[in-house]
Amino acid sequence: MARPNDPDINFRLPKVPFPLIAAVLVVASFALIPPAMALLSRQSYKPRPRVHLFQGMDHTVASKPQESSVVFEDERAMRPRVAGTVARGELREDDHFYRGFKVVDGETEFFRGFPEGFEVSDRTMLRGQKKFDTFCYPCHGKDGYGKGPIHQRANWLSARDPGNNSWVPPSNLHTIDPTSGQLQYGSELYEDGRMYNTITYGIRNMAGYGHVINEEDRWAIVLYIRALQRSQNAELVDVPADRVEILGR
Repeated sequence: MARPNDPDINFRLPKVPFPLIAAVLVVASFALIPPAMALLSRQSYKPRPRVHLFQGMDHTVASKPQESSVVFEDERAMRPRVAGTVARGELREDDHFYRGFKVVDGETEFFRGFPEGFEVSDRTMLRGQKKFDTFCYPCHGKDGYGKGPIHQRANWLSARDPGNNSWVPPSNLHTIDPTSGQLQYGSELYEDGRMYNTITYGIRNMAGYGHVINEEDRWAIVLYIRALQRSQNAELVDVPADRVEILGR
């Protein structure tokens, strides 16, 4: 039986051959290259997209409005509606909300009041005020009397060149109808749906804004115009009780 202190016995394991050690080090070094490259790619920015092995639909050709496109035969990036089809979720059956009128026996009948589901509140009225001040104020003025900055500018130009006066003044939303004595553009003589339709498609020289103001905001503008008209013809009984004292100060 061998003893640990026997000088004739070598208890050390044989050395690993150097070529084997070198091979292991080389393989280990190469194995670190892929994760190192992946880490470098995640931390760096390049002008070209990174390698994407599985394309799927992750990357598609994107075009901005009014740009041309080589994808379609007519080279238009903006695609027109396909005739005879309705996009999902855009059936728009509610005549009151989307059009402001309905056709009864071939006759156009404008709706009075606001469509079902439209929130009549201070919030939507303030939203309407914001939109009115953006799109309507330049001609109608903030108070709706039709004396906005564009009208004043047109009057100034007309005064300089009276022979070239083709300006049609914007409507005064507070005009009194001489026959009935009511507001010409109030809800009694000018239905809410008609006002909505006017904002959508325009009237006389006024352009339509249906393409830049969505339906909800168009109704909000109608609501604000009604509040604006009411404010110019309000009586003391229209003022909330907790505000009457403030008016007397």
